[in-house]
Amino acid sequence: MPITDESIVIPVPPEEVFDYLNDPAHLPECDVRANLATLSENLTEHKNHKAEE
Repeated sequence: MPITDESIVIPVPPEEVFDYLNDPAHLPECDVRANLATLSENLTEHKNHKAEE
């Protein structure tokens, strides 16, 4: 597995970063898998709707 060694400086207290990252509303910004899950759910709903027609 490749290793990535990078760092950034976020000019806010760690508590604010923790709160931001733990807010589910920000999940799509922080985790690409959240967007993929939403896309997958939408496709499944679309297929189910088509099957009902």
